[in-house]
Amino acid sequence: MSGSAPSSPKSRYDLLVSLSQKISRTLDLQELLRHLLESVQAAVPFDAAGVFVLNRSVRLGLPEGGNLIAGVATVGFPPGPRDDDPMLRSGKGIIGHVIHTGERVVAPDVRVDAHYVEGRPSTLSEIAVPIVVNAEIIGALNL
Repeated sequence: MSGSAPSSPKSRYDLLVSLSQKISRTLDLQELLRHLLESVQAAVPFDAAGVFVLNRSVRLGLPEGGNLIAGVATVGFPPGPRDDDPMLRSGKGIIGHVIHTGERVVAPDVRVDAHYVEGRPSTLSEIAVPIVVNAEIIGALNL
């Protein structure tokens, strides 16, 4: 991983202002998620990442319809079919574990992590944290 995290309070403030300005220009979920990933990369270097937003009907406890994950933005992952992805459909893998439990996961070696589901062959380590709003898990950030 390359790059450096903002070290001064001014650089962190500038990063937040930049993200805020980008977000205020659009209401498109995919674009908002991409802006979030760009801003995170300025603070925490990574070679692949994703923001995964939980399906609203699942969050509200409504009867299941469709995937567990409703919105996804990724960088560094190969494009490909996602219709039968076990993580998106039913919450398998590290991201699913984070969404179901609210626990953060740091997997220094994904090859020995019981929850890991391969998203790309070159992944060796992974960090995932829940995205929480008003004490409710609405998704996960994965690096």
